[in-house]
Amino acid sequence: MRIIKEKITWYHLSSATSEELEFIKSELKMPEPVMQELQSPSSRQKMESYPGLLYVIVKFPIYEKKKKTCRAVEIDFIITDSAIATITYEQIQPLEELFTQCEQLEGLRQKTFGNTTAELAEAIFSHVFTYGMRELTHIDKSINEISEQLYQGVEKSMIPLIALVKRDVLDFRRILKPTEGVLHDLHDVSKALYGDEKLFTFNNIIGVYEDIWDVVENQKDTIESLESTNQALLSSKINEVMKILSIIAFLLAPFTIIGSMFQMNLQFTPIAGMPGDWWIVMAIIAACCIGLFIYFKKKKWI
Repeated sequence: MRIIKEKITWYHLSSATSEELEFIKSELKMPEPVMQELQSPSSRQKMESYPGLLYVIVKFPIYEKKKKTCRAVEIDFIITDSAIATITYEQIQPLEELFTQCEQLEGLRQKTFGNTTAELAEAIFSHVFTYGMRELTHIDKSINEISEQLYQGVEKSMIPLIALVKRDVLDFRRILKPTEGVLHDLHDVSKALYGDEKLFTFNNIIGVYEDIWDVVENQKDTIESLESTNQALLSSKINEVMKILSIIAFLLAPFTIIGSMFQMNLQFTPIAGMPGDWWIVMAIIAACCIGLFIYFKKKKWI
């Protein structure tokens, strides 16, 4: 457990032990239902209000470079008028980063640890969301690469790349979406701790969330447009191949038809047995093929 004490106090617990949770319960006078919730990660995001205390569960998307995918990490907030406790079930880089900066940089500490815990809550949420914005840069980079290669005739190889980026965007969006309702609930019940004077602080938190949400929505629209364009190009290429194969089949039809006619075991077969009969048949077939070719050309089918 790490603690910073100024006008207000920030308790940060990562993979908290039972003794540390008991200490926080005693310090912040946590209700028993909250204590029970902190024993293990929650399955959903939510905000609960108790006398003199707000309990908030939020999940943030973190991109894992090794697995090349996004996953949700949980941060539990215990907010009172004089202290904030953040409880995580693993080390979360942006949170550890902000805590270390507050420990080492007096100017940041003085700014963050204001007269109320509202300023600290804003700093924590803003820093985590800003970190999430940085996480989105890998998706932007991938989208730009796909956009550059889209018209280079490699539509088939683009399909798995587009699918991976689309998965990342949808995972980020799926994790982030429920946070909106929690933040609005937090804004509405913040009056119980701070009155009306700190509503703008929680409006700022919602504003930072909306900024990152707009980026995710823009990426979603962009990758879906690129996917549609790639699919259209691929379909066009397939249609062109099918068109060529169909034309070839039609042009070869005279070979099949005329050849089958001369294979019929009849008493009288025209041309058969005449001098140069093979060349005569070939000439008839060539004339039919040329005729079909001219017809297709006039119809602008080729």
